[in-house]
Amino acid sequence: FLEIPAAEPPPEVEGGIRVQETEETFRIDTGVMRAWFRHTFIEWNNTRNPDVFFRCEVKAKDGWRDLFRGHPGLFLYMKDQHGLEYNSHSAGPAPKVYLEERGPLRTCIRIDGHHATAQGHRFCPYRLRLHFFAGRSDIRIAHTFIFDQEPRDIELAAVGMKIPLDLGTPLRGAIGGEDQAHRASNWQELQVLQEDDRSYRVSRNSEAFGAGGKAGGWAGLNGERGSVSVAMRDFWQEFPKGFALSREGIDVQIWPESCGRNLAFTTPFDEPALRFTGKDGNPIRNEKEVERLLRENPTAPLNLKSFNIRSLE
Repeated sequence: FLEIPAAEPPPEVEGGIRVQETEETFRIDTGVMRAWFRHTFIEWNNTRNPDVFFRCEVKAKDGWRDLFRGHPGLFLYMKDQHGLEYNSHSAGPAPKVYLEERGPLRTCIRIDGHHATAQGHRFCPYRLRLHFFAGRSDIRIAHTFIFDQEPRDIELAAVGMKIPLDLGTPLRGAIGGEDQAHRASNWQELQVLQEDDRSYRVSRNSEAFGAGGKAGGWAGLNGERGSVSVAMRDFWQEFPKGFALSREGIDVQIWPESCGRNLAFTTPFDEPALRFTGKDGNPIRNEKEVERLLRENPTAPLNLKSFNIRSLE
């Protein structure tokens, strides 16, 4: 994006974002939505459950309604190939929460932390940015994690973000399809999995409910207290991706466990590169010798620079 800084601070606009800061929290008020973030974690309080984004209210005709279900609020999770779960709220070190950008039209909260097991074993660090806009109830989220484990020992079976919601009943769910939405009113669980760039499938209560080519990349819940929708950029291009809707809220599946394969960070180059030099250290110019080396090392990467080509001849 292109951003041109103004010569002078922009004037205050009516209905602009208001930020209230206390000793422990930030409150972001866009005019139609309020979000609370904890930025200070007192050692004798909230150390084992460091909820950061713990409350979110939207403006209705009869006042403000908190759509979150309570603890733990919005949180991140991972699962390795052994089934061990890690998340951003159980027992890891308290995250760092910053008011990274503050303006009348846009405000950004940045959260730096670690995933961890319930026993406190620290796992991959993450960085979460949440952008708020004046007069809007949208939140633009940028999610980053760093894989800091041994790639030969650890693979990821699941990566995602869960949003516990209390939207009231009756609760209706919808998932964006290729040509139309897949909607359900009589359900307990509704899921979509984009398996590759040409096919997705939707299940309702673990039974087939729909299918198509390229899913729309969005899902939503609607109840008597409010509605929440989520959308993921490049949904079908960056397969596998998924959403899971339930009475508890929305599971944004960055790497869905239901895809049946793990996210591995190993490279295919586990052996040294094949160099095309002879015993004397000079580049090989014999075609049969090159073929012999290729036959003897069929999976090795090739160091083509070792040919030391100086001319076409």
